[in-house]
Amino acid sequence: MSTLITADNLDASLKIAAGYSQSAQILMKYAGQTRSPEVMHAMVVLRALALEIYLRSLYALDRNGAYEGHHVRQIFDALGNETKQKVTEYYDNYAAGSEFIKQTHAKHQEIKGIPATLEFDHVLQEWGDALAEGRYFFAPQHKISFLAFGEMEKALMQRIQDLRGVSGEQKLAA
Repeated sequence: MSTLITADNLDASLKIAAGYSQSAQILMKYAGQTRSPEVMHAMVVLRALALEIYLRSLYALDRNGAYEGHHVRQIFDALGNETKQKVTEYYDNYAAGSEFIKQTHAKHQEIKGIPATLEFDHVLQEWGDALAEGRYFFAPQHKISFLAFGEMEKALMQRIQDLRGVSGEQKLAA
């Protein structure tokens, strides 16, 4: 498959991103049992790759073209203003309604004495950094923002579905 994501290969690209995401979820369960830094590294890189593909897919729909870079922050910044606003709004809504995020905030506050930074821009930047660093086999740092992957993934998929004109019933089946 080409590394350029276009309307022609969008479905295949989204399947690959979902596969990376599902694989990372499996590794996350295993990493929780073993506390293996190598497994954590693989999980973070797989999720970062999934986010890159979701963003490049969103770009293909939003801008009707292919994005050639790999930096998630730059891909997001290249999106149209309405799409950037919608993705941020969706993320904020998913994060606000997430019991996991609420528990994460409370635990972080308890341990660190300050609230966790899980705002969209911060989380996007952390994932972008993780992908860049992951290519060079870094020792993954324990960044709280990595816990907001699910909300980020949902927000990107929501906007992709919006742009594709997917109905509510089709969203549930997907």
